[in-house]
Amino acid sequence: MKQLFFGLLFGLSIGFSYSQQFDIAGAATDAGGLCYNLTTTTGQSGAVWNQNTIDLTQPFDISVTLNFGNNDADNYPDPLCGADGISFILQPNGTGISSTGAGVGFEWIVPSFGVLMDTYSANPTDPLGDHISIHQNGDPLHGTANELMPHTSAVGFPYNVEDGADHTFRFVWTPGGTAQVYFDGVLSLTYTGDIVTNIFGGNTHVFWGFSSSTGGCWNIQTVCFDIMADFITASDACVNETVSFTDQSQSTTAITTWNWNFGDGSTSTLQNPSHTYTVSGIYNVTLEVIDMGGFSLTTTIPIEIFALPSVTANANENPLCEGQQVILSGGGAATYIWDGGVTNGTAFLPAMGTTEYNVTGTDANGCTNTSTIDIIVNSNPSPDITGILDFCTGSNTTLDAGSFSTYAWSPSGTTQTITLTTGGNYSVTVTDINGCTGTDLVTVTQNTGLSPSISGTLNICPGNTTTLNAGSGYALYYWSTTDVSQTIDVVVAGTYSVTVSDANGCTGNASVTVNVFSNPSPVITGDTQICPGTTTTLDAGAGFAAYLWSTTDMTQSVSELSSGNYSVTVADANGCTGTNNIIVTELTNPVPVITGNPEFCAGSSAIINAGLFTSYIWSTSQVTQSITVTTSGIYSVTVTDANGCTGTDNISITANPLPVVSAGPDQSACNGASINLTASGGNFYLWNTGDPTATITVSPSSTTTFYVTVTDLNGCTGTDNVTVNIGDIYLDLGSDRLVCKGESVILTASVSMGTLPISYIWSTGGTSASIGLDVDSDATYFVTIVDATGCSATDQVSVETHPELSFNLFVSENEICEGETVSFNGNITGGPGAPYYVFHDENIVALPYTVSPATGNTYTFTAQDLCGQEVEQTIAVTVNPIPQFTIQSDISASCPPAEISFSANPETGSPYSSYTWSFNDPNHGFSNSSDPTYNFEEAGVFDVSLAVTSTKGCSNTIVFEDLITIYQQPTANFFPDPQITSFVNADVYFGNYSAFGDYFYWDFRDGDSSTAASPMHHFDDIGLYNVELVVSTIHGCTDTVYQLIEITDEYTFFAPDAFTPNGDQLNDKFFVTGNGIDPSTFTMLIYDRWGELIYETNEYDINEPSLSGWDGKVQGSRKLSETGVYTWLVMFRHNNGIMHEYSGAVTVMW
Repeated sequence: MKQLFFGLLFGLSIGFSYSQQFDIAGAATDAGGLCYNLTTTTGQSGAVWNQNTIDLTQPFDISVTLNFGNNDADNYPDPLCGADGISFILQPNGTGISSTGAGVGFEWIVPSFGVLMDTYSANPTDPLGDHISIHQNGDPLHGTANELMPHTSAVGFPYNVEDGADHTFRFVWTPGGTAQVYFDGVLSLTYTGDIVTNIFGGNTHVFWGFSSSTGGCWNIQTVCFDIMADFITASDACVNETVSFTDQSQSTTAITTWNWNFGDGSTSTLQNPSHTYTVSGIYNVTLEVIDMGGFSLTTTIPIEIFALPSVTANANENPLCEGQQVILSGGGAATYIWDGGVTNGTAFLPAMGTTEYNVTGTDANGCTNTSTIDIIVNSNPSPDITGILDFCTGSNTTLDAGSFSTYAWSPSGTTQTITLTTGGNYSVTVTDINGCTGTDLVTVTQNTGLSPSISGTLNICPGNTTTLNAGSGYALYYWSTTDVSQTIDVVVAGTYSVTVSDANGCTGNASVTVNVFSNPSPVITGDTQICPGTTTTLDAGAGFAAYLWSTTDMTQSVSELSSGNYSVTVADANGCTGTNNIIVTELTNPVPVITGNPEFCAGSSAIINAGLFTSYIWSTSQVTQSITVTTSGIYSVTVTDANGCTGTDNISITANPLPVVSAGPDQSACNGASINLTASGGNFYLWNTGDPTATITVSPSSTTTFYVTVTDLNGCTGTDNVTVNIGDIYLDLGSDRLVCKGESVILTASVSMGTLPISYIWSTGGTSASIGLDVDSDATYFVTIVDATGCSATDQVSVETHPELSFNLFVSENEICEGETVSFNGNITGGPGAPYYVFHDENIVALPYTVSPATGNTYTFTAQDLCGQEVEQTIAVTVNPIPQFTIQSDISASCPPAEISFSANPETGSPYSSYTWSFNDPNHGFSNSSDPTYNFEEAGVFDVSLAVTSTKGCSNTIVFEDLITIYQQPTANFFPDPQITSFVNADVYFGNYSAFGDYFYWDFRDGDSSTAASPMHHFDDIGLYNVELVVSTIHGCTDTVYQLIEITDEYTFFAPDAFTPNGDQLNDKFFVTGNGIDPSTFTMLIYDRWGELIYETNEYDINEPSLSGWDGKVQGSRKLSETGVYTWLVMFRHNNGIMHEYSGAVTVMW
């Protein structure tokens, strides 16, 4: 099968077919038979554009028949004067554009991509014959930057195509940027380039068509299409209705195949199929037709399937009470029909019990559904008030209405029971659980109450009695003490109440409180303990009325009291008395005893302590418990105890003198001699040698000072020292040596002091002060010296060689990724120590040593010390490649939301252990899957980045710029003006406030539609219209919104004010007229001046209202009414269910 058109080429009509799939512009005309004349005379430009855009991310293949006319023009200047030629053009600007005359129909169309079949040599740079080339941005000239494929690259294009013959032209587009042009079956040109980015600025959707132009010369230039796909459907439908589709496709040959896709997963191969949708929504119905030549074309038309209305059966009230009317109304649709004779929105009296009512609703789309409601009618309750219906004043009574749900008492109260304090008439209206009500009434009588008063003294002292009197004149008394007399005697504080009753049985209550004061309790204050020879003052406290002390004093306080027993009696303002007593005792003075060492050595001190008391005063003026003394003498202290009493003591202190010590004179001796040292001046001795005797013997090897400490019988001590000077000879070979192996060394004996001459004896046999050595191993060397006096000394020195050189080489990583660095380091020990030298590739390098290898390698390093020792080490490093990869997606451009699947194609560094995808949309989407699927919800052009890590730990991140295009989703919105209007003025303006839309389709739900942006529409009938607006973009993104429009009836009413029922056929009846009156609810009443009803009718004919008018006679008789003024009353419901009442006066004139 030859693929004529493949990709996203869809019709955008909604509900009805396009009359054709191409728009003509400029001078182009429809030639019939799927052909179009682009130009017919000079100075013209004509074009034919397919109404649908193509998606350059999808394949596209178009094949047509071109005719260039028969006026040839090959030379410059052209003597035969042919036309300019025909161009195949891609452009995003719309279907109403065309070029100017000349320019091969391509000039000035920007931006654009065009295949120019040029039949006119416009200037000397054009070839002499007809030629074909590819250009951009409306520039037809050769040799410019806008010529993408020159005519010199073309193959197989005829020298003269203005031969009057038909020529086939085929254009094949491959996503990624390859365009192939076939002319008469020969591949003439192949172009590869990113025209989406470089020409159309990232826009992947463009219109396609053929354009031609003429200048001073002309030809009839024609393009013919072999096949067109088109179909119609009668209208939108409801769920579960059958939709019929009628094929209106055309072809130059017979169409043999019809492939239908109804958008819900169902298909058909019939030419004119029918289909039933079970779910509401907008379905894109696609028809692909294939003709006998194998050519095919596809078109897509949306159809809307309306949901069935969600019909509800509603009652203005349910359940109901006995005698209550109900209004049933349907919801969720436009019109409603009830069973059982019920009229929607009209009140009626339902039967007692439970009755089922059914309603069928039809919405503005003509779709129907049903619903059911049960109406419950309950009986009314009958309350009965119970309780005592007479009581005394000051008392109360309780009335009970019985058990119901709510209560409303008169004059007030909302509970089952109410408590009354006054008489009168009381009624209650109760409501049961069903909301139904009932009423009852009772009368309550109130008798007069009593108010007794208690007299007597209410404040007494302890032990006193008071008499309480309830008053005379009562029949009975009952006190809270259980006494039943008029008076009672009480001695205890408290509240006393009495209840009295009269002969009518009414009672009264009274109570009083008797207070029994407390006797006062004086508190005596003052010092109750005194020191010998002192007195005290006692105080009984303030606030009393009178005082009497056992001393006969009558004041608050008494003074100059010695030890003994004392008491006081006080009286308060109430005359109550109280007594207290106190004992005053005499204390003893404190007796301090000073403790501490009464003797100490001169230069030392002693601490003396007076004992534990409150305060101290020493003869030294010090005020602490203990003091430190440094001199001999008598020391005294006076102390005070906690009671303030004092006492005194003293002590004698002696300071003993220190002993005078001598260690003897300094002495001199030879090394090794014994010397006696003798000390004096005390009783006990201790030398620094540890000896405890006065005389010691020492033999120091060098000059030494000796110390002695002497103690006398008082324990006092003294010290002295003596120095012993010693003569000697000294030898020094120096410190031990550490040398390189094989190194020559000289050892020298250094001598000090001693008497010349000095002789030397070495362990090697040498006898001079110095000896020479060649060191091959470690050894120790000795020398002994002797001076002229025979004194000798010996010393030794060790000579050792440096340890072997050690070199431990290590690397930071044995395995790295390409582009990373590796660091070599090592530990060098042995030899003479630092500095050490490290060689790599015969160069001295410093550790750590860092390299960035491109490939794996083996690295050798040599360490050297100052003795010339060398150690070589080698380490191998492996370099793993950085991952390189590409990615792909199943969709590169779409409307939101778009669920797009991604996959990675590894090139190097695989396998990969981890993936991190970043989709760079406003939601910051990411994934760690190797083949993720991501839902793009926002419009925009998005980079997609992928970071991978190989199993070797090498990572790479690649950003694929502008990989995904999510088209702007339109937002459908409109405001009707007005939204509710009467059929008298049923013109509604639909203000379009949609955003990002390119195409608009309005369905007014009255059989009419529009594609205007903001249409004005007239509705012919009253009713509810759920107007639909479908907004779509050039990329096929859609949004739908609905608004309910109500066209109401116009309600009017008129009644005359007089009529003449004289039989002259003129104004013989009184009747009313109006629009919107519901005859089934009509009532008219006529009253005379005495208020008597003389005429009544429930009939009304909306076409002939006079038929039920009043003829001036008294109803039910032949009696004529008198001339005069009569009152009329008319009641009815409008068609909207609202009840109306009208009244007035009418004059009858005979």
